[in-house]
Amino acid sequence: MKHHEQIDAFAFALDALINRYTAEFDLPVATIVGVLEDRKMEMLLERTVHFAPDGEMDQSTLSGDNFSIDYKEDDPDDDELLF
Repeated sequence: MKHHEQIDAFAFALDALINRYTAEFDLPVATIVGVLEDRKMEMLLERTVHFAPDGEMDQSTLSGDNFSIDYKEDDPDDDELLF
């Protein structure tokens, strides 16, 4: 299966799962979105993503599970991610 076909298959399966839970449970859309955001953050924090200063990434940066997320260091109370 080609990469874009895998993306489509994942998106369709995710849509079906969301539709199933929306129909079977009394979950507000905001709750579903919150759970998806939580899982997204877990996935991002399990892997670290390195971004080049100019916003470009080479293929070696994208390979494997060795990614990192860089945080701003100027404000210790600011948890905003740098992308």
